[in-house]
Amino acid sequence: SPAGDLGISSLHTIASGHDNLMPGPQCSRFGSVNRGALTATPASSFMAEPTIAAAVKTLDAVFNELNTSLPFTDPGYNWQYLMDNLQCKVCHNKTIPPAVSVALFDDIVRIASARWAFQINAPDAVKLAMGTLFFELAEMIGAQAADLDTTPVFTYLSAHDSTIAYMLAGLRAGLGGFDGVWPPYASNLHFLTYADPAHQLVVLPIYNGAILDVACAQRGDGPLPGACRINDFMALLNSSAVSFDEYPKFCRNP
Repeated sequence: SPAGDLGISSLHTIASGHDNLMPGPQCSRFGSVNRGALTATPASSFMAEPTIAAAVKTLDAVFNELNTSLPFTDPGYNWQYLMDNLQCKVCHNKTIPPAVSVALFDDIVRIASARWAFQINAPDAVKLAMGTLFFELAEMIGAQAADLDTTPVFTYLSAHDSTIAYMLAGLRAGLGGFDGVWPPYASNLHFLTYADPAHQLVVLPIYNGAILDVACAQRGDGPLPGACRINDFMALLNSSAVSFDEYPKFCRNP
């Protein structure tokens, strides 16, 4: 084939029988954890901070002037959807209402991102949202470690911004989890598996072109700073993993 003549490998796609790229599909416990995180003290205290409360009142007034009744003062208001809507408009060069100043836009992003962080870093949230994806990644990388010759040299998964946010929380377990900085459009995570100078397999996690600091990373002046020994990285993945067989039960039981 022309691709083969150019030395390019054919791309083979495999349809998955599981929707594990969308956080918490059809998982009632996942919804309960999300709601609980937003009503717990850290989130409610954040929303009650004077500067945040003032921003919420300003947003109410601005959008009421635009004849768009949005209950920002409602504790259950979905700030994330508003942030998505406005950021999407900016990304595609669409105009946002002139009354939404840069400062108000920043307030919306700040409030939405903080509320996401409370949800994403809640106990069991990563397992409920992305447990089966962590499980699948552990299987993929484990297969590469066992036999680099027959496993795919490149696997590509396309998902959502929230998928990456939950992935960051799991990968940074013990280091603060998700930091509240929402993944920008076209964000990507790479897991490079290769042999170090001592011929030991390592995994280098890269987020948007920069090495991602994870708990298992080699520190100091080692030969591969930022990389994880394969067994350490597998342990990190498995700490957030839930098998496909176990997931339905995990969704039902606290």
